[in-house]
Amino acid sequence: MPYRLQLILDRISKAQVSLSTLDAVVARGGLLKPLSRHQKSARSREKNRQG
Repeated sequence: MPYRLQLILDRISKAQVSLSTLDAVVARGGLLKPLSRHQKSARSREKNRQG
Protein backbone atom coordinates (compact mmCIF):
# COMPACT_ATOMS: atom_id res chain seq x y z
CA MET A 1 0.00 0.00 0.00
CA PRO A 2 1.44 3.43 -0.88
CA TYR A 3 2.97 5.28 2.06
CA ARG A 4 0.70 8.33 1.86
CA LEU A 5 -2.48 6.25 1.73
CA GLN A 6 -1.36 4.29 4.77
CA LEU A 7 -0.75 7.53 6.70
CA ILE A 8 -4.28 8.70 5.87
CA LEU A 9 -5.85 5.38 6.84
CA ASP A 10 -3.89 5.35 10.10
CA ARG A 11 -5.05 8.88 10.96
CA ILE A 12 -8.69 8.01 10.20
CA SER A 13 -8.42 4.90 12.35
CA LYS A 14 -6.81 6.85 15.19
CA ALA A 15 -9.71 9.33 15.06
CA GLN A 16 -12.10 6.34 15.28
CA VAL A 17 -13.88 7.25 12.05
CA SER A 18 -15.37 4.43 10.01
CA LEU A 19 -14.70 4.66 6.28
CA SER A 20 -18.26 3.47 5.65
CA THR A 21 -19.57 6.70 7.21
CA LEU A 22 -17.79 8.90 4.66
CA ASP A 23 -19.58 10.01 1.50
CA ALA A 24 -16.61 11.86 0.01
CA VAL A 25 -13.02 12.74 0.75
CA VAL A 26 -11.45 15.98 -0.40
CA ALA A 27 -7.74 16.64 -0.25
CA ARG A 28 -5.58 19.63 -0.93
CA GLY A 29 -2.00 19.74 -2.06
CA GLY A 30 0.05 16.86 -3.27
CA LEU A 31 3.00 16.12 -5.46
CA LEU A 32 1.92 18.19 -8.45
CA LYS A 33 3.53 21.54 -9.07
CA PRO A 34 1.22 24.58 -8.84
CA LEU A 35 -0.20 25.92 -12.08
CA SER A 36 1.66 28.81 -13.61
CA ARG A 37 -0.13 32.11 -14.07
CA HIS A 38 -0.33 31.42 -17.82
CA GLN A 39 -2.02 28.05 -17.30
CA LYS A 40 -4.53 29.55 -14.86
CA SER A 41 -5.51 32.36 -17.21
CA ALA A 42 -5.85 29.93 -20.14
CA ARG A 43 -8.16 27.73 -18.09
CA SER A 44 -10.13 30.76 -16.98
CA ARG A 45 -10.64 31.89 -20.58
CA GLU A 46 -11.77 28.40 -21.58
CA LYS A 47 -14.19 28.22 -18.66
CA ASN A 48 -15.69 31.61 -19.59
CA ARG A 49 -16.24 30.43 -23.17
CA GLN A 50 -18.11 27.34 -21.97
CA GLY A 51 -20.34 28.90 -19.45
